[in-house]
Amino acid sequence: MSNDDQRLKQLIKDAIVELGQQQPVVLGRLLAAALNQADPAQALDRVRAEPLRVVAETVEVSYAVTPPRELEEYLDFADPREIRIQGHRVWLEHVVYEHVHNGLAPDELAARFPSLTPDEIYAVLLYYYRNQVAVDRYVANWMAWGEQMRAEQARNPTIDVLKLQRARAEQKARQHLSGACKHQ
Repeated sequence: MSNDDQRLKQLIKDAIVELGQQQPVVLGRLLAAALNQADPAQALDRVRAEPLRVVAETVEVSYAVTPPRELEEYLDFADPREIRIQGHRVWLEHVVYEHVHNGLAPDELAARFPSLTPDEIYAVLLYYYRNQVAVDRYVANWMAWGEQMRAEQARNPTIDVLKLQRARAEQKARQHLSGACKHQ
């Protein structure tokens, strides 16, 4: 088994454990489907009785039956420069950046992006880990573009930005004057 396969299996195991802690009903349904059991409660009972064996079986089943195209159904690739999460105004780079650069775990990502379901968050993370080199490059390009845009805006501010800067300077001057008047 390759390192990528082992890493993917470990990621799935970790996801199953975390999902069991966060969403036991959802995990029961997923396990019921993965283990070919009709009743999610029975699947959860089996997990409680034989957790390691069920996780191992589920990982094998999940790994074997989850073709990559299902994962991409969570993402909108309409523009190669922008990968959006289907049905949201949240882009892949937003979630990946928070996860990689700010160290947010899936439950913290759910709090940061409340419109995303746990499935969508895990799909983004799984897509990231399956395509890490390409996604890292994609996020690096996004970050570089953001830096370029901020530098351009600093060099050539819009009329609205200039008005805002002028208003802030006037407010600061008024505060300084009122503070100076109090000290006299």
